[in-house]
Amino acid sequence: MTSYRWARLAPAFAALCAILQACGDDDSGPGAGPGVTNDGGGGGDDAAPGDDVQAEPPRKPSPLPTHGSSIALTPDDSHAVVANREAGTVSVFAIDWASGSPVLTKSAELPVGGDVSNVAVHPSGRFALALSRIEQKVVRIDDLGGAPKLGPSLATGSEPTGIALTPMGDQAWIANWIDGTVFVVDTEAMTLKSTVDLNATLAASGLLGAVAARPALSHPRSVAITNNGNNLDADETVYVTEFYAQHKVPLLADGSNADVAKVGVVYAIPVKDPNDVTIIELPPLADLGFKDHKNGTAGCFPNQLLSINIQGSFGYVSSICASPKGPGGPFTGPAAADCIDDGACPGALAGSCVAGKCTTNCTTNAQCGANGGVCNTTTFVCAPNTANVKTTLAPAVSIIDLGAAKTIATVNLAREFETSFDARNVPNDGNRRMPLTAMDVGFVPGTVTAYFPAKGADAVFRVDFNATYEASTIDGVGDPKAPFINLTPAGVDASRIGRLPTGIAVAFKTHTEGSTKRFAFVNGENTRNVAVLDLEAQDLAGRSEGTPNVVSSSDLPTDPVAKTRLEGERLFATGLGRWSLRGQAWAACESCHVDALSDNVTWFFPRGARQPNSLDATFDSKNPNDSRFHNWTAVQDEVSDHEMGAIRGTMGGVGAIVKNGALDPVNRIAIDRIGQAGLAGSSAQAADPANPGSLAEACVVDDWAQVTAFFKSIRSPKRPSTLDAAKVDQGRALFQEGNCQGCHGGPKWTTSKVFYTPDSTNAVNNALKDRSWSAAVLAASYPPSLLPAVTPLNQNMRYNGTNGGLDSMICALRPVGTFGVAEAAVGVAELRQDMATPGQGNELDGKGYNVPSLLSMTVGAPYLHAGQVRTLEALLASPFEVHREALKSGFLAPGTPDREAKVAALVQFLLSIDEAAAPLAEPALGPNGGSFCAP
Repeated sequence: MTSYRWARLAPAFAALCAILQACGDDDSGPGAGPGVTNDGGGGGDDAAPGDDVQAEPPRKPSPLPTHGSSIALTPDDSHAVVANREAGTVSVFAIDWASGSPVLTKSAELPVGGDVSNVAVHPSGRFALALSRIEQKVVRIDDLGGAPKLGPSLATGSEPTGIALTPMGDQAWIANWIDGTVFVVDTEAMTLKSTVDLNATLAASGLLGAVAARPALSHPRSVAITNNGNNLDADETVYVTEFYAQHKVPLLADGSNADVAKVGVVYAIPVKDPNDVTIIELPPLADLGFKDHKNGTAGCFPNQLLSINIQGSFGYVSSICASPKGPGGPFTGPAAADCIDDGACPGALAGSCVAGKCTTNCTTNAQCGANGGVCNTTTFVCAPNTANVKTTLAPAVSIIDLGAAKTIATVNLAREFETSFDARNVPNDGNRRMPLTAMDVGFVPGTVTAYFPAKGADAVFRVDFNATYEASTIDGVGDPKAPFINLTPAGVDASRIGRLPTGIAVAFKTHTEGSTKRFAFVNGENTRNVAVLDLEAQDLAGRSEGTPNVVSSSDLPTDPVAKTRLEGERLFATGLGRWSLRGQAWAACESCHVDALSDNVTWFFPRGARQPNSLDATFDSKNPNDSRFHNWTAVQDEVSDHEMGAIRGTMGGVGAIVKNGALDPVNRIAIDRIGQAGLAGSSAQAADPANPGSLAEACVVDDWAQVTAFFKSIRSPKRPSTLDAAKVDQGRALFQEGNCQGCHGGPKWTTSKVFYTPDSTNAVNNALKDRSWSAAVLAASYPPSLLPAVTPLNQNMRYNGTNGGLDSMICALRPVGTFGVAEAAVGVAELRQDMATPGQGNELDGKGYNVPSLLSMTVGAPYLHAGQVRTLEALLASPFEVHREALKSGFLAPGTPDREAKVAALVQFLLSIDEAAAPLAEPALGPNGGSFCAP
């Protein structure tokens, strides 16, 4: 029997097992604690003849494979356990099924530590386990069916993110995201049994080049464990997702293979032999199903692997599939042509030639894009062509044949739902939503019907997979009753909507005799509640009766500052409303910044090939008035500057600097044309409804102020727990010896700092174009090789030329020999979004890059502006000598005594840099570096 054909029977077999296990159920139920034996209170081990001895009930495995989530049910559906991530608590709900529809009553809310990532319930239903990323521990919650209380806890590795229990519940497998390890924990004793080092596995795979195993090479995120239905755990397999995609082939110089140069990774770990770890690759998708505006095909590779679950003999992995090759964002037609009179311009309209440039740009649709181009024959201007928005990223699911240890398909769920919406004639507006940021996947037991809670869409999406995968992958999406389950339907009280869903738990059973009606429970992270779904009605349970079944899991903040920050976090994560194309959840800020960090993808943006910066160093966590310049060439000085490139551009949204709240692009305030975008003016003042700059048009929403408040709260990941303290100290000394603090000193671990207050009048911003730093660097004996401009007239704080595509805060740039330089196995394409124009960073005047922070080095690989190097070890080797020796000639050069050990120590120090690490002071401007930016 092939694994494909076994899949026909596996779901039914699993359901049969669950039914048989439920028959004759006489265990002590969720009320008993772990390991409790019902011995009637006697203390002896031997029973005397005639004694009435109550035997311990037989142990039973979980009815289904297990995986971690932010919400979980006991196998009898009598209790739900919910992670309240930001509140730092776990709530336990008792569920009453007497009416046939679940009624939830919160029996406890228990503090377990900040950033609760995952929960899991023991198959007995007696206790649950919860992970705290901030406190780095796993906490047991006992007596779920009685008076839930905190049980023992155990220290984990750094940033635990995923947990799953073996079918019998004896072991918990915990993914330590920063350490790169998986803990195996005895759930009754709450002791560590063993540690699986996935760093060693990834290092040995060759995907990272030649590197020795050490912490933070691997980034295990989610966990799932098989269940063959017997009472043995040793014959099961644990599957763990590697969060970031890995380089498989070098990037070509023209960037043509950028969409398919990486692969996703899942680790398979046999329970009986945890040292025998193997890797299953998730290959790239050659065609994600949409064409760009040039009618070109786009692929994507699975990245940011968000969840994994198992049904039958297949594993299902949700991810954000990245398609970084240009073009990207709405295409607005050919650039303005030069002209001497109106007759030289397209359409020859009177007044179309202005200051030597045409204001018209088309006469045919083809000029506006081979796919979807429309030229307005009245104005002779291209309508924005949004085809590229759909070829940037995709909510994907990869299906793994577990028996064959091979990925059989990766599917772009957005393509599936778009096709379904078209067939159903769903209006092409906000009535459509894509399953953006699918944080979990739950299956209806005994079927291949899955439900994906989409954090970026405030909805749950049904997908019916094919039972065998011999002829197709997906049989259908959505349901005739509803294309998706909307957690925020119109007309519902705000207390009964669910925002930013992160987990789903489908009831194990139906609870009305003779009925197939089943329910599911969804954790709304932002609204801190649990929404009950009626899967038969494909709706919020109770909504048709007037009161949706949605219950609070934890109180929302009442402090105005906390409320503003919470709303900013929601806006950062959503693709609805004004934040993506037609409000349909095609993308969100979080799409490239899960946990507000970096997705580690090299995108081809308007300024060149760029890795998104982690956002934790945007502001000094101890001084919210200290911020760094944004992006790799210091082209923005305020968070709201992302209105243009990210929101209106890449994501295709209306944006949040608007003169009218209606979701129509005509309501945008043209901040680029009025000098309030990028380094010009102040987009923050333009985004402020109070209109402090007295601009002609006032913004009517304050979304960017809320997003900025969220940015100021972003935390850096904690350092690995397995670092060698002596090596960290040695590495710190080496860091100072190399004068690395000359670029990476200060509280943000970077010299990049916005040194003025952006001004809507442009008086301050424009003055920087004429403010020279030449005399200062000369007097201080600053190294000439690190100067970002060589022409004295152009040695000014800000770019003073006329090419808007080169505007940058030049004084913040440092040329350290990284343009066009890469590991041979990685490659680099220094190109802009059109995949033809050279990227910014190698100009004679305006050379180099905005110094990145060293916070989040644990999750920042590959490194540098275009992701040219996979490891810190490689960054300290050839061909990156110029960077390594930027402020000390010969630093760690080949031949240095004990070089290998010193490099290892320096790497340990770099990995130790988190918010608790004491920063090194930035030196005064001089031969050892420092900043020469000044107002």
